[in-house]
Amino acid sequence: MTFTKAYGVENTEGEVLNMLGTDIRVLAGRRTGSSFSLMTCRLPPGQGPPPHIHDDEDEAFYVLEGQMRFKAGTDEWVLGAGGFVYLPRGLIHQPMVEGEHPATVSAVLSRPGLEDFFAEFSSELAKSGGPPTLELLDGVGVPYGLRHFPP
Repeated sequence: MTFTKAYGVENTEGEVLNMLGTDIRVLAGRRTGSSFSLMTCRLPPGQGPPPHIHDDEDEAFYVLEGQMRFKAGTDEWVLGAGGFVYLPRGLIHQPMVEGEHPATVSAVLSRPGLEDFFAEFSSELAKSGGPPTLELLDGVGVPYGLRHFPP
């Protein structure tokens, strides 16, 4: 499907999801057809997902504020505002807020759909009434091409 309608999003617009204490604002996703997803994420100190792999999409982060530690395979970077990291599909990686202050990042994915994982996982977590587990993350994530690993 080809999308030919342009659109704009104000800084107060976009669907907002909460994934394990992280506010995620979806700026572009399914509305781009199969082009890409763009999200901004506000993460509390020490917050980040467990190590994981995307089988179906590349991911890139641009740090807007704060500091982020990115582990990717055997590489690791601590990046401040203006820092950028590219994470190709199939590579185990983990972004994590570094330091005592929150961080905000812009995340670009090479295809839409991750926002659906966030919404579905949050719903399943609420239904379970328990804490998040790797089993629950993978139970929801595997159909989205996501696999999670212990820290």
